[in-house]
Amino acid sequence: MREPRLNDVRDWIRQLESIGQLKRITAQVDWDEEVGAIVRKVSAEEGPALLFENIKGYQKENGAVCDKLFTNGLGSRSRVALSLRLPPSSDDRTITYTLKERYKGRVEPIRVYSGPVKENILEGALVQKRWADYGLEQLKRG
Repeated sequence: MREPRLNDVRDWIRQLESIGQLKRITAQVDWDEEVGAIVRKVSAEEGPALLFENIKGYQKENGAVCDKLFTNGLGSRSRVALSLRLPPSSDDRTITYTLKERYKGRVEPIRVYSGPVKENILEGALVQKRWADYGLEQLKRG
């Protein structure tokens, strides 16, 4: 039986959680090196997808536009296969063939004016500030 169609990342997160392939990290973690170290370790061990839900300095009540980070969703062959609606045991050849077939032709873009993709839109000075903050953090790190 084929898995249901995934409409967005939220569907993918729900599907991974339902099959025990998602770990929610609710403890506070620092975005500067701590998150990356956790992701590297879990990825190296072919661990689950991760959803960080408490990132230091990025809580909604502090004005953060985004307060969660989803990573490693395609960090294993079985998850790549599932994302393509293939059996989790699919081999590399099957996955590669499926990708080649699905991406053969051009897909015309569809312009949308509303929906989940439009939930977090940064414009003007706010974009400049976000990029400036990011640049300052990178300079501090050396």
